[in-house]
Amino acid sequence: MNGNDHAQRMYAKAGFEVQGVKRRSICQADGSFNDEIMMAMWVGD
Repeated sequence: MNGNDHAQRMYAKAGFEVQGVKRRSICQADGSFNDEIMMAMWVGD
C-alpha cells in the first residue's frame, strides 16, 4: 500500500478492489512523489 493505508483498507473492506496504479503521479509539498491507486466496485448483475 502507498499513502493513505487506512483509507485503502476501509475501501477494500467495503468491497472495492484495486483496478490500477499510476506510478509517481502525485507530487507532495516536499518534492517527493506517491503512486495514485484507483479502486472500484462492480455494482452490476
